[in-house]
Amino acid sequence: MAKQGFLLPKWVCFVGLLAGFLTSSWIEAKTIILSDFDDSIVEGRPHRDGLFHSNFILYRIDVRANTLQEIQSTPYEVLVTGAELFEIKNMLGRGNGRLGMLNTKVRLRTGVEIIPGNYYLRTPESYRYHRSGEGVNYLLEDFKAAEASEAAGVRGTWKGQYWDSMVELLKDPETASSFGILTSRGQEPKDWKEFFNYLRERGYIENLPNLDMVHNVSLHRYDALSLSQDVVEQKVRIVEKTAKALSRVPMDRTRKVLHPNGFEMTDDFHTIVITENDPHAVDKLYDRLKLIAQSKIFPVKFVLVNLGTPEEIIQSGRPANLVIRPDGGMRPAREEELTGELFASAKVYLTGDCPILKDLANAR
Repeated sequence: MAKQGFLLPKWVCFVGLLAGFLTSSWIEAKTIILSDFDDSIVEGRPHRDGLFHSNFILYRIDVRANTLQEIQSTPYEVLVTGAELFEIKNMLGRGNGRLGMLNTKVRLRTGVEIIPGNYYLRTPESYRYHRSGEGVNYLLEDFKAAEASEAAGVRGTWKGQYWDSMVELLKDPETASSFGILTSRGQEPKDWKEFFNYLRERGYIENLPNLDMVHNVSLHRYDALSLSQDVVEQKVRIVEKTAKALSRVPMDRTRKVLHPNGFEMTDDFHTIVITENDPHAVDKLYDRLKLIAQSKIFPVKFVLVNLGTPEEIIQSGRPANLVIRPDGGMRPAREEELTGELFASAKVYLTGDCPILKDLANAR
């Protein structure tokens, strides 16, 4: 029996499995969709009246750098949603007496008022509800809580902007096999299988996604992708590994997609669609994918779907949904490209009287 210390990280196994998976006979395997989960598949942000909340735990800083610093009487632990954490993260302290911003008081969704500078994130304890628990599936419990809020008439939605696309992809076993999750969470595969089985039992989806492509980069098995455990860098590396695996798969000359340049149909590219809502992650993905496209090492078309807030998209200076061109530039993505051109509606491209083709001809 091999010693545990010599087990390969999951992402290493994934690359080998992916290469074998993509050589199956059905042509749609040449497209991979890797979607973020929080605020992409499900929604918790205030500007969209999100009802799905997985809490983080903030810990009060009781160690003081000097005797003049007063210890607060507020709760030692406080729960904050992802949206609340996003708003106050830059105000938090760093622990060990290193306080953060002390001139701002914030009222949380729970009604508790805190000064963010007196609190900090403690790894791994602060991320308890984003990881697998002993005998509890926090992911599923949070989803059921969101359902209950909706049923009770609370205004809002737990469906993220990519929810409907996911549902469409999971209607058919073949397209479902092309769909995976790329998240900063740390839930084990058993939790995701239980979660998606629940969605199927409730009638939300018809098939499970490709569970081998559900990547939780906060799991220790992904640590090798970033020495500093930078979850954004780990996400980027997963996309790179996926592109490398796809590059080893022979092209299927019977299936054409819109060329990354936007002016012609081609059978020279596989496709990877990535959805993301974090501005820093979107920027880093764009910069890295641009370099990969310019290198022309991998014959892969990259579609990047930015699910950030309207303000974040404007500040990025890029279209919300874009395709990386071979020269490293970008163009707006067409609606069909957001799901990898996997559906019959996308294959109208191949007919000579297709209005899309006429538009492309006129654009030239």
